[in-house]
Amino acid sequence: MDWAIYMFIFGLPGYLIRFEVGPLPMTVLEGMILILFGIWGIKAFKHLSILIFKQFNFQRLKRWAERWKGLLGAIILFLFSASVAVVVSPETKAAMGLWKAYFVEPILFFIVFISVIQKDKLKNIIWALAGSSLVVSLVALYQKLTGNWIVNEFWAAEATRRVSGVFPYPNALALYVGPIIILLVGFLVYQIACRKRREGDDNQKSEIRNQKLRH
Repeated sequence: MDWAIYMFIFGLPGYLIRFEVGPLPMTVLEGMILILFGIWGIKAFKHLSILIFKQFNFQRLKRWAERWKGLLGAIILFLFSASVAVVVSPETKAAMGLWKAYFVEPILFFIVFISVIQKDKLKNIIWALAGSSLVVSLVALYQKLTGNWIVNEFWAAEATRRVSGVFPYPNALALYVGPIIILLVGFLVYQIACRKRREGDDNQKSEIRNQKLRH
């Protein structure tokens, strides 16, 4: 499940690949969310079934329910308000699409994310984002050097060239890569600070040990 989430984060631009399942429009990213939540749900239900029917570990089950109680109420209220907006909307089909893409599926992913990813694994999420932005940036670099893969002729012209990466327009590239770069800079600064702190602690311990040996 950890690696499935890392691959999902890496594949965030997959929302650009669209297809239909019957009358329902979908994207690769939405499909990844549904598959991820389905697998998590099966594993969670299996685990819960073992607790109830085999182990009778009601104390652990009670702790699980208490852990989710506050968050579950907020999620239900948030989803309910979005559902009401769909009902009263004059454009029901468009509202349903937004409801699915912007409310239901992010909530499903959020549930899986906080259930699987622990604090010590957050750095892997950052590296997955870094890998994703690297691939997108390499595509943009190729576009800048060659002018290929740019759908707009005006942007493709050498004098007015603007790259878009895998996205349909340049601003989308900046909106995706920019926040990731800022996150990476903060992460690297934090890692450097932690390394210096560890080195300082090690030097201090070494000095204390040397003083003890001298005495």
